Amino acid sequence: MERALNLAEPEGSVRPFLDCGAAVLPLLSRLDRAYARRLIEAFPAELRQEAVSAALPEGLTDRETEVLRLMARGMSYQDIADHLVVSINTVRHHVKGVYSKLGVDSRARAIEQGRALNLIG
Repeated sequence: MERALNLAEPEGSVRPFLDCGAAVLPLLSRLDRAYARRLIEAFPAELRQEAVSAALPEGLTDRETEVLRLMARGMSYQDIADHLVVSINTVRHHVKGVYSKLGVDSRARAIEQGRALNLIG
């Protein structure tokens, strides 16, 4: 996939990836490249949603998804804890699960990946 991206990126090619269908979405989602994220966004939302389970070795729990949505709204860990009526350590536990399952190491990347996979708006 890296080689295909290296060849397609200079020309901004999108169609060859779309023609491959949803099967390439799990591969693209594992790459930490802006071009890969752009390609994921080019797929119809329903295909991205179908690929979420294939892209994630383990799907996000409902609570992890909720925490991710609140993070995307700009809430701090303390704000999230207050909103969900849980401890800040519980929020940290959920954030750690989100990062691990999405294969990211920052809030910004988690939000980006969550949007690319249509987990959050």
